[in-house]
Amino acid sequence: MKKQTKIASLGICNPAILKPGVSRRKFYCVDEKEKNSIRDKLGLDRNKIYLLCVGRISEIKQFDIAIKSLKYLDERYRLLIV
Repeated sequence: MKKQTKIASLGICNPAILKPGVSRRKFYCVDEKEKNSIRDKLGLDRNKIYLLCVGRISEIKQFDIAIKSLKYLDERYRLLIV
């Protein structure tokens, strides 16, 4: 990723790797009942497996790889790009 960032910036900057961490108060596992409630609110099928990609739509994020990978998975899988 560091190499990709350097290439994308045309060598103008020298990227640094940061490890910001994740807030466990904001991001946590939910039980099946809460998961189904969230899926119902969002109109998502309870019987599908959702793969989530989050980020700006930019070549450097390589969402195209996630999209192309779907052909190797069965019909239960869905990709959500947010």
